[in-house]
This record gives sequence, structure tokens and C-alpha cells, in this order.
Amino acid sequence: MVIPDDFGVGEEDRISLSLHSMEEVIRISQKIQNFCLDRGIDARRAYLAGLCMEEMAGNVVSHGFSMDTKKHSVDIRVVHKENHLILRIRDDCVPFDPGSRRKMMDPEDITKNIGIRMVTAMASDVTYQSVLGLNVLTINI
Repeated sequence: MVIPDDFGVGEEDRISLSLHSMEEVIRISQKIQNFCLDRGIDARRAYLAGLCMEEMAGNVVSHGFSMDTKKHSVDIRVVHKENHLILRIRDDCVPFDPGSRRKMMDPEDITKNIGIRMVTAMASDVTYQSVLGLNVLTINI
């Protein structure tokens, strides 16, 4: 499933951001929360949106950026459409499907991959695609 860049909404209902370092992750998390609050999304969902992005994009920066010597970036898009909140996290690192990783986790050891567990528990849907060499993670909150 390839999602159009505009997600079927005007510029006022979407925000696009890029990050290249862990320092940017927290700053962008706050921008996402503010974007949500400015559109009337309740504080809890706004916080969850920022937290989900922070966890998943932070994992990309921490793990994906260090897998090779290439310069990488993470492109983030947040869309508010009707009452839906959609986050898309796209990167050019080695393929990594959080859903597959979650299925491989030992359900008895809740200390492993806590970020993936948390995001999948908070989101209504999490979808991963590998499209033209890019990891594309879509999170609905």
C-alpha cells in the first residue's frame, strides 16, 4: 500500500519534518505535539503521537544510522484527517520491520524491545512497508 504524499489533506493538516540526529528527535516530538494540539486533538493523543515518533525515530537513529557509513535521515510526516491521526516515519537504513520483531519477542521477557511493545499497544494500527529501498512505518493513533 503506497500512501500519497499529501495523504488527501491540505498543507494546514499535515506537517513534514526531517531529522539527522538524536538531538533532533526530542525537538521534533514537541513540534508534533504542538501540531496536534493546534488542530484540536486532545492532549493525550497529541502526547502519544510525539511519544510514538520519539520511540520509533529514535530507534532508527540509534540503530539504523550505525549499521553502515552512509549518511542517513528520517523523514516524518504527520497528518490530521477528519478524526484520524497518522504518523509516517520513512528512512533509508537497513530494512527493519517492527511487526516482525514483535512477533519474535519472548512474551515472558517484557524488558526487551519495550519501545516497539509500547508503540504497538498505544496505536490503533501499525503498518510497515519496504518501498524502493526505504523503510516506511505508518502509525495510526
